Formats: sequence, C-alpha cells, structure tokens
Amino acid sequence: MGTLFDYLEWRGDLSFSIVPLNEADLYILSKIGTPDLTGIVPQEMIMVRIEDAVRDYFEKYPYDEKALGALASTAILKSMIKLPEIPRYGDLRLCGFRKKLDPDTEEQFSALTVRLPDGTNVVTFRGTDDTLIGWKENFNLSVSMPVPAQTDALEYLEEVAAELEGDLIVAGHSKGGNLAVYAATEASEEVKARIREVYNFDGPGFDEEFWESEKYLSIQDKIHVILPEDSMVGTLLIQSSRAQTVSCAEQSFASHDGYTWSVTRDHFTRCEGLSDFAKNLDKSLDDVLNGMNSEDRRQFVEEFFGALQSTGATTLTEIWELDWAGTGNLAKALLSAPRFNQFVGDLIKLLFRNAQETQKNSGTEKKKSRSRSKKEK
Repeated sequence: MGTLFDYLEWRGDLSFSIVPLNEADLYILSKIGTPDLTGIVPQEMIMVRIEDAVRDYFEKYPYDEKALGALASTAILKSMIKLPEIPRYGDLRLCGFRKKLDPDTEEQFSALTVRLPDGTNVVTFRGTDDTLIGWKENFNLSVSMPVPAQTDALEYLEEVAAELEGDLIVAGHSKGGNLAVYAATEASEEVKARIREVYNFDGPGFDEEFWESEKYLSIQDKIHVILPEDSMVGTLLIQSSRAQTVSCAEQSFASHDGYTWSVTRDHFTRCEGLSDFAKNLDKSLDDVLNGMNSEDRRQFVEEFFGALQSTGATTLTEIWELDWAGTGNLAKALLSAPRFNQFVGDLIKLLFRNAQETQKNSGTEKKKSRSRSKKEK
C-alpha cells in the first residue's frame, strides 16, 4: 500500500489507454481547480494545456505551500506542480474555470473542467475554501437546500454538457463532492444519459428526502461515495448507504485529506467501515441536530459565524492567527451566544455518553469472541 504520491510513481508513465481512468486519478483531477486559476484558465469552454496553466499559475503566484489557507492540504500544490511532468497527465486540457464568492448570498463556488485525451470531460467542483463565507455555506446545508453553490453547480454541469461533446464524469472533494452528487442528480435526463460516473470524496450528505427521490434513484448506480475511516465531513447529514470506507494514515480531521488515504495499485484501499471515533461523532451530531428545528439551526449558524466575524476576520487563517486580544474577544462573543453554547454542551454530553456505549459494546464483543474461542477449543 502507498499514497497518491506513490500512485503517481507507479502509474505516472502509463497512459489512460493502458491503465484506464480510475478513482485515484479522479481525486487528483478534482484538486487541480483548488488554486485560483482566474485569468489562467478561461471561464469559457476554451481549452488550455495543463502544462501552460501550471506554468502561468506559478509565475503569477510563487510557490508557497501555505498559500491556500490554514486548513488546506499542502499536498495540493505539491501535486499540481508535478502533473505536467508526468506522462499520464501531460495531454490534459483545462477549461471553464469559475470562481465565485458572494457575501450577500453567502456563497462560495468554484469549478473546473478537465478534458482527457479520449474526449471525456471530467467536471470538478472544489471544496470549501479558506473564507468564512464558504464555511458558513457548509453549515447552511443543514438548514435548507439547495444552497446557492448547489444551484450554480447544476447550471455549470448543464453548460459543460451543452458546450462540449463526449462523456461526462462529475467529481469533487469535501463540499465539492456534495455539489457533484447534487448536480448529477438534478441534471436533465439528456445530461444524465451522458454521465459515466459521479464521485463524492468525503463530502457531506443530504437529508432523507433527497436519497429517496426519484431523481437520485435514477442515477444512484453511477454515484460513488468514498469516505476515510475517520471521516468527520462525509458523515455530516445523512450519507448514502452505498458509501465505501478507505484506510488512511491520518486521524480525525487530518484524514479528510485524500493525499493521506491508502492506495493499492490503482484504487483506494477499502477497510471494514468507519472507526469508533467517526461513528461516535456522527451519532452525537445527528442526535443534537435532530433535536433542533430549522429555525434553531439557522440561529445557531448565525450566532456562531457572527462571533467569528466580530473579530474582523474574513478567513479561517485569520482566525487561526488571532493575537491574545482577538482570541479573548472571540471567546467573549462565543460565550454570549446562547444557542452556540447549548449546541456545544449537548454535543459534549452526547459524545461522552456515546463513547461509553461504544466502549461497553466493544467490551461485550471481545467477551463473546473469547467465549467462542474457548468453545471451539
């Protein structure tokens, strides 16, 4: 087993005609549009070579592994700078880069289309960026749907289908995975017929109504949901019952980075299921959210992000780098937010209770296992 960087060494010299496109490739391709390619890749469906796009990007933005924000994986830029040198990806073409950040509608959206040598179009949606607006939109998923980014993702997919010939593959990581599933599900029947596969890499789920809808059921066999065993993002809301779990070298939130997922040959390495940590967190969050109506959730989101924005910060990096005075002001703002405090208090109680239940059940299973072993002897 290895990681995606090992995969680039194993398969990088082999064309897609020799080793077909696979989920490892699609995760890598889904991250190309993470940096700001405005002015480098056209908004229109006009193709540019990946070699030219990468060169122009690093001429405009000198390499800095922290340039994408405090929580972004440093592997993204490391991978991007290598891709043009790898024969497998040297003939890729990029087009249709979009980036939108709208404080009024609380939307953060970005998309990019990657065209393969055989004419297949990989429509990719990026996840949440470093902005507080982007993170607030994530939280808004628990309040109402569609959020603006989902609407734009659907429009973008329909536009790509109208402008470009060839099969479509839709993919995204984190919120981008949620956008990929939403856009493919809501697409017209003509577009759905051209979609080959959809990949959601550790992106949030949806409500029960979405998973039971005829639109989703009509395309469910093409949708793949992949979660790391310690998933904290992909388990938000209700996730697909068809989701698959993969091994990861990191734990908790660090496992969200697909470059830390284990790779065997040309696919992520499957494991038995979510870790006890992920199950406990998922159940606790569900229990808290199920006890809140939509208005309670909306006010919780407003209080929480109102406190963050009261510091004057507009990004998570700025929150991370607050001085002592700023940190104190943030703490005061959070302490004065009643629904935020109730949410945190309820979550801590449920995490503790569910952890005890998990430990108890685990102990019971071990006793049963020992008992079975004795009987077999």
